[in-house]
Amino acid sequence: MARNDRIARLFGVLDHLARSKRGLPLRSLAERGGWKLRSVYRDIEALQLAGFPVAHADNGYRLMEGWVPATQLGVDREELLALYLARQQAVGWRGSRVGEALERLYAKLASPARGSGTLIPMDLGESFSVAAPAARDHATHGQTVATIDRAIRERRVLSAIYESLDGDVTRRAIEPAQLHWDPRLEALYLIAHCRLRKDIRIFATHRFKAVACQREVFAPRPGVTSTEALRHAFRVWRDDHVIPIRLAFTGRAARLVTERKWHPSQRVTRAAGRVIFEAEIAGFGEAVPWILSFGAECTVLEPPELGDRVRAAIGGNPVAARNPRRRTER
Repeated sequence: MARNDRIARLFGVLDHLARSKRGLPLRSLAERGGWKLRSVYRDIEALQLAGFPVAHADNGYRLMEGWVPATQLGVDREELLALYLARQQAVGWRGSRVGEALERLYAKLASPARGSGTLIPMDLGESFSVAAPAARDHATHGQTVATIDRAIRERRVLSAIYESLDGDVTRRAIEPAQLHWDPRLEALYLIAHCRLRKDIRIFATHRFKAVACQREVFAPRPGVTSTEALRHAFRVWRDDHVIPIRLAFTGRAARLVTERKWHPSQRVTRAAGRVIFEAEIAGFGEAVPWILSFGAECTVLEPPELGDRVRAAIGGNPVAARNPRRRTER
């Protein structure tokens, strides 16, 4: 009989929590149901351990808004694990509208871990794992990203203060077009038309010192999307000057190069015990450090200017290695 009484009380606690929008103090919850406060404390802990997303806020306890059991949506355990792993990889999206939507979706489907307060799929993490990327956490730039996102959706001009990688600070008027996440650089970028430079520019969102939406509405310009603006970029370094390159790889580097897609235009062939890599890229800025990462197992065949830049980088000559034609505001 006592067991049935507790089951009835648990359902009663769930009902009160589900009805509360702002949260209920446990004492008020106990008084509403006519229960002992100590029993309600144990019930809350039991519900959390059972997978119910009972959240604690300043006003008390409540069920997480919008939550429904995953089983009611036909979500199985492996699908929940896949969502969990995807969320780990998307740490750099935090602060963006898409990142927040992913957090809400996961919160609706997952359950709290015992004592950690972190949402994870129940005992699934041991069967498959991924390393969390060393991405910048854009949650610290959440207001900046939210303002940019609003300007994109409403097609409003942004006034911005931007600090480049070199430390140069400029004030600009920007026509924002698209937020672009690059998993290789593990950073969030803004593709926009910059009125200061009178051209398309790629901005690292974490380098904005300030952004504000203006009342002015702009008409969309052609070519200001990742598909067009980054068509020839090695990563996000944009340049109107497209250059064909030829590299030779040997040893372990040769196998590594053949196993991945490094650039949309790449052509990989084997000749005389070497792997020949050919591509048409926009500028040398991002290609030089990539080439250097392979050490002596990579040789620049063409063009001579690229070889000069690699040798300058090895010799520590930043002036010779600089790319003056860059279109990314790094």
